[in-house]
Amino acid sequence: MARSWGILPLAWDSHRHVHLMPPVARVVGRVAREEGVRWIRRARAPRTWSGPKQSALRAATFVSAFAFRGIPGNRWYVDITSERPRLDAAGVALLAAFGGVGEIGAHPGYVDERLRAADTLVDERMTDLEVLTDPLLRTAFGTEAVRWRVP
Repeated sequence: MARSWGILPLAWDSHRHVHLMPPVARVVGRVAREEGVRWIRRARAPRTWSGPKQSALRAATFVSAFAFRGIPGNRWYVDITSERPRLDAAGVALLAAFGGVGEIGAHPGYVDERLRAADTLVDERMTDLEVLTDPLLRTAFGTEAVRWRVP
């Protein structure tokens, strides 16, 4: 639908980082070039060891790099919902020290009975919301550096 309005795809990411799986990455890289995509999300954790999930994402990002060559992406990525131990606002603010363009994934929100009935990921939402709205983050990253992307 967006294409019919003249809106071209600018960025590519996927749920659970499926686009980083090597067989999928080959297809994504080819289609992204054909469509003129200017950005593909990488899932590089800024820390060397932050758990098995982050290590697997780091490996997938490394392996998929060949498929995405020539298409820029973020330097680092952290999903604060699944990060263990959980990052507080100060921990997220320290990500600014890594420099470059990074992405912070989260699932912030208010939980009501309707959401609780539809989704199992509810307990972390209020904590994520508190962390992401902490004034320390705007101070650390700068008011112009933070872009909110809400689906």
